[in-house]
Amino acid sequence: MDVIAGALLVNHWCLGDVKDSELCTSTGELPAPDLFLNSTLVPEGEIITILCMAPSEVVVTRIFFCKDGVPISFKKATSQTAQYIVYASLKNTGQYSCGYQQNNAKNQVKTSALSVARNLVFHSGNCPSNGELPAPDLLLNTTLVPEGETITALCAAPAEVVVTGFFFCKDGALVSFKKAICQITQYIVYASPKNAGHYSCGYQQKDSKNQVKTSALSVAQNLIVQSGQTISPYIWILRSSLVLLLLVSAPIITYFMEKCNCSLVRHRN
Repeated sequence: MDVIAGALLVNHWCLGDVKDSELCTSTGELPAPDLFLNSTLVPEGEIITILCMAPSEVVVTRIFFCKDGVPISFKKATSQTAQYIVYASLKNTGQYSCGYQQNNAKNQVKTSALSVARNLVFHSGNCPSNGELPAPDLLLNTTLVPEGETITALCAAPAEVVVTGFFFCKDGALVSFKKAICQITQYIVYASPKNAGHYSCGYQQKDSKNQVKTSALSVAQNLIVQSGQTISPYIWILRSSLVLLLLVSAPIITYFMEKCNCSLVRHRN
């Protein structure tokens, strides 16, 4: 009996595994949830949060996440939302989606349609160089600056493009990613020898199928930082004040020196 019971238990779990393995390829009968990513293009090593949100009118019992059509996480639902944390690495690049399950009045399990898939792209420190969209323009307010100043790098996408995100590169390495709110964004650089180099930028766009496309990189701009000690504004003010004081007091000093000389001459006479 124990052997039969064990066999039945194993068979039950195997059937459950097969059913779960089909969740990420089934059409589902409940409305699809929404999937949100805090970023879609990130450098390797960062942490990405994926949020799955079921419709408010649905009673959810379980939420699941998929990558490239394969289940990767199941979570017991405590609300309409659940999150899945992804550690940014090249092996985790892929299409992410999610869904949920519900127990109906007869305690039968119903499954939702999958959310729209989101393409998550990780880079091992390198900027994407083979984009399919037109390149943006990169503008720097200056390219030759003394150490200690602040430079503004401005990235402007073509007017006809719907932009979802911008990224900035230095010497081919990804240094910043920003969510787009218009056709232009900026990146602030503090002038130091280590920040000197060739800067470029690009952008991302979602097409009609919600797939992410990346632009070609802008023409690179070479930022040259002049090293050397920077003088504090307070020191400049102090120096200027001393020079001004000497200029103003010079005639007075000369007058008193002449008076002293005259007095000495009279005393000798």
